[in-house]
Amino acid sequence: MDVLKNPPPKANLLVIKYAVSLLLSDAYFERYYEILSEIGSGPGQPGEAFNQLEDELFLLTGEHRYAEYAYFRQCRSRYVGRLSKKRRT
Repeated sequence: MDVLKNPPPKANLLVIKYAVSLLLSDAYFERYYEILSEIGSGPGQPGEAFNQLEDELFLLTGEHRYAEYAYFRQCRSRYVGRLSKKRRT
């Protein structure tokens, strides 16, 4: 169901806020690491966690945040860099 484009009459505001946060904020990466911890970190698991998150996001919004895993990895590296800077200060 695409809750952002066609919300049901009594759409749960929390679900909509969650979907928007996955599209626009670091909540996407936080959710990625939650999924990764659930499935484990063996070979191929980071890609699987990415696919699961993109599927989840698509079910909520009808949109993907990252079309390619390679671009996601670049953005994830920047996210980790921002976290490292915050911890150092």
